[in-house]
Amino acid sequence: MTKLESAPASTHDGQPRAQHAVATKKAKGTRPVWQRPDDQQRHAMIEQLAYSLAERRGFVAGGEIDDWLAAEAEVEQWLQGEAYSGD
Repeated sequence: MTKLESAPASTHDGQPRAQHAVATKKAKGTRPVWQRPDDQQRHAMIEQLAYSLAERRGFVAGGEIDDWLAAEAEVEQWLQGEAYSGD
């Protein structure tokens, strides 16, 4: 049997953290089951990546939508890859 857990909602210093679905093995010899993050977890992942993209471009005004759309596409691509690989 497998048990799915979520990562803590914040780091040790209270900063928000994207909650990624984490699969853990309970019984020896069983494969972990990958579960797609829920909408709230997915949003947090996009939000963090969009922030990083904005930071890389120096937070210059006018690129916020492009940052969000690029982050959304990258997260979705990563999630699709994880679903197919099962990891």
